[in-house]
Amino acid sequence: MTTPNPVCSEAVFRLGGELLEISTESADSLDYFVEWLKTADDDRLDDYEPLDNVGGGANFELLEALIEARKQLGKRAFSKLPTDVAWKWEEKTIAVVVGKECHLPKSLEELYLALLREEREAEVAVVRPEAEEICRLFRRWKRGKMTKEQFKAKALALLLLEAGR
Repeated sequence: MTTPNPVCSEAVFRLGGELLEISTESADSLDYFVEWLKTADDDRLDDYEPLDNVGGGANFELLEALIEARKQLGKRAFSKLPTDVAWKWEEKTIAVVVGKECHLPKSLEELYLALLREEREAEVAVVRPEAEEICRLFRRWKRGKMTKEQFKAKALALLLLEAGR
């Protein structure tokens, strides 16, 4: 597999035994990386090693967040994400929700609403620690360990606690 060689190639790293050069400021380069993640076998995702930050502007955090989201969602759910997901990603993104639609919530309230919209069909990946608890509650609801009403009550309590901080 060949990698794109954009003029301003910035992030150089090894992933799955392959040397990749991804410009985090190039749509084509980021789209290529997302497509690579969609087709990569799970065992190739653990072998990640950042090597160089050419020009100093590479967003390794974005690349690492995409890799982690792929690990948590699995190949099937991650492949439902639009190729341009990296461009929609923001520093404030706290989770990835994949169901009938794809969501990149930036707050607990957005996450809660996305999970309710997608019901129990959604797959979710935690990107930031503040999303962990509500995602844990969602997984319990999804597995039948709590009702939708229980999920809503506990998730709303978390939202109120967060709002009070």
